[in-house]
Amino acid sequence: ACGPAPNAARAALARLTPGRGRLPVALAGALGELTGEVITADAFHAERLDPHLTFRFEIVDEHGNPLASGRDWQQLRERVAGREPARPAADTHAIERDQVLADDFATLPDQVTVCGPAGVDWLRWPALVDTGDGCAVRLFDDPSRASAAHRRGVLALLTQRLADRLPGVPGAAETAYRRLGTATALQRDLHLATVRQLWPDDAQAPRDRGGFETLAARLGADLPAAGERLAHTVTETLTAWQALTRQLDQVTTLTLLDVAGDLRDQLQRLIHPGFVADTPPHWMGELPRYLSAATRRLGAARHDAAADRRRALGLRPLWERYWEHRPVQTTHPHHADWVHLRWLLEELRVALFAPELGTREPVSVARLHKQLDALTGALPARRGAAG
Repeated sequence: ACGPAPNAARAALARLTPGRGRLPVALAGALGELTGEVITADAFHAERLDPHLTFRFEIVDEHGNPLASGRDWQQLRERVAGREPARPAADTHAIERDQVLADDFATLPDQVTVCGPAGVDWLRWPALVDTGDGCAVRLFDDPSRASAAHRRGVLALLTQRLADRLPGVPGAAETAYRRLGTATALQRDLHLATVRQLWPDDAQAPRDRGGFETLAARLGADLPAAGERLAHTVTETLTAWQALTRQLDQVTTLTLLDVAGDLRDQLQRLIHPGFVADTPPHWMGELPRYLSAATRRLGAARHDAAADRRRALGLRPLWERYWEHRPVQTTHPHHADWVHLRWLLEELRVALFAPELGTREPVSVARLHKQLDALTGALPARRGAAG
């Protein structure tokens, strides 16, 4: 027997890893481990759930505007299957090309025109884009999206030009990262992050060969030292993450399930495939401190789980509310404020569970609720939202 349903649900949740396998199969395995009985996925009947207990889906267009919403995924797909994106049929230009190398970066105009339906000219904004295995020139129908993509493309091209000055992956970091991805992916992210450390996010990205070469020459001298520092931080971060993950894998005590679940959620948002390139440069150096605070929290909770629950009371609704409302588009007008608040939430965790480690700036539950109130008040109303 699993005991009371809420306890069984928490115990099973602590054993699940989001994104790994189908939920019925994973849940059956977790409950089987807890009870010692054989439980199969066909024991669950999703069709018997009340509607409010099922997922609500929303399909949006490339600008984030809702197209349809509801709880029947297949029905939603059928409703939008025949829709065409709102763009002209003939949206191509000779400026677009693949496999752009650092040696043939040509001048990109700010905008071009393409011939649309009925011979109407349409404005498009060209940008250098990072394709993952190289760079290409593509057209965008929005200047802010083009600007954001172009910066990422120039960043990738800089790692090509300056490859001989960028760091390799330390052995300890490569070993710890195996649970997340390959050494090749980690090295690429480490190179991108190293260049980003020296090239401020608000600096204008060059659009011609001369500007690109000038930028590369300016960054090149400082890259080796910056790369060494970052490689050390990444190694320290991954080593601490690996150790804490192993501790969490061994948590079976019911009184620790809540804290273990919250820590897993924190870790999955901090350390994930691509985190080295995604973490803002001025927050990257704080990751070891956040992981140290999380490790201390788990140790303290083993001795006094009730005290941990009291400290977490103010954090949990703030944490959940932030991730519920955070805009995903980097072109959002308040994107920088949302990013800053995201990292202040990590500072709040330090203040609540390991205050002896100190924080970068003053934080409190009330202070961050006020900031979140201001940001959610600035969000546009979501059309078609339903409970």
